[in-house]
Amino acid sequence: DQFFQTSAVNFLAACIYFFVNYEREPYDAKGNKLYAEKRQDPETKFWKPTGVVRDKEGGVIVEPAYWLGKYSDMPHILSFLNESYQTIFEVLETDNEVAPLLGPFQTALKNRAMEQLEGMIGTLRVYTSRLATKESYWIFHRDGDDFDLKVSDPKNPSYLLIANDPEMESIIGALNALILNRLVTRVNTGQGKNVPVSIIVDELPTLYFHKIDRLIGTARSNKVSVTLGFQELPQLEADYGKVGMQKIITTVGNVVSGSARAKETLEWLSSDIFGKVVQIKKGVTIDRDKTSINLNENMDSLVPASKISDMPTGWICGQTARDFIQTKTGIGGSMNVQEAEEFKTSKFFCKTDFDMKEIKKEEAAYVPLPKFYTFKSREERERILYRNFVNVGMEVKEMIKDVLNKRGAK
Repeated sequence: DQFFQTSAVNFLAACIYFFVNYEREPYDAKGNKLYAEKRQDPETKFWKPTGVVRDKEGGVIVEPAYWLGKYSDMPHILSFLNESYQTIFEVLETDNEVAPLLGPFQTALKNRAMEQLEGMIGTLRVYTSRLATKESYWIFHRDGDDFDLKVSDPKNPSYLLIANDPEMESIIGALNALILNRLVTRVNTGQGKNVPVSIIVDELPTLYFHKIDRLIGTARSNKVSVTLGFQELPQLEADYGKVGMQKIITTVGNVVSGSARAKETLEWLSSDIFGKVVQIKKGVTIDRDKTSINLNENMDSLVPASKISDMPTGWICGQTARDFIQTKTGIGGSMNVQEAEEFKTSKFFCKTDFDMKEIKKEEAAYVPLPKFYTFKSREERERILYRNFVNVGMEVKEMIKDVLNKRGAK
């Protein structure tokens, strides 16, 4: 299983890397396209970059902030993946940096071991083909009204809201995960380059959050907070696996829970979050001659599982992370552990108290979100999106033709 997973990753990485490098174009920090000088090869007659970049044709030499391939976006890669194996590998092997990733695939292709090749990357192509829709091509196309995913940019802070659709959960969930994982790499940077930002994910199991435990562990120092919402631990385990679930619940610093039903969730809250404390049990024995009182100390659950499962609406329980507190000592360095502030519990079991009048007043003042794209009719929208979908396929065909022509000219 690990071999086939790694093979699929290598294949997809090779495709992405090829598109990133194909006819790269320089840009400045503001996203403005720069001018890259080119010279004509006397033998092949093809134009090749010289490495000199100017702010405009004939302008001053500048250092680009980043480079982007001519077709380095998701729609073109998805369209390329639908080509035949023969065409895909003939194109990819023209890039010397991509070639090392293609060794196992080329051997299978040359030996006509199509079943082996399908086993390596067939499943990947099946899943990626489901993402190739005219709507996804429109949203993820690199040309047009792009949105900077660095929402924590001090010069241009912004909000990003993405949602799922129950009828297309698997497809939209994958696309949302693509946005979210890219956003994380953009905002989780240090050196004072962030305004405080919060990533809030409700119904976490409906999308895949890559290496989420690393984000939780490192984001705090970069002024990034992470809030994750889900129903029960078994639901989280079903989509992230047992290891992934454990990484999440053991890395978070704050836990807030309402009533739970699953055995795993109740055990985690009762045993791991609240734990056990010393409790004094009082027993009274009455007989004919005397009454005796027995006091026993036992380690019992601070909040039993039955109490958590029976919580009514509006009640919550959990634990908050601690801040650093200066240790206060008395005479001779003594300290009362029972009364010291730094040893006070951060666990809670309480009822919420919301001012519903103020909340309704705030909701009444909400302004409807403006529509960024407006189409005259549903038919016009479908026509525009379909035209873009077809254009992407044609551009990929032209790219393949161009690459193979250059390959034949060498």
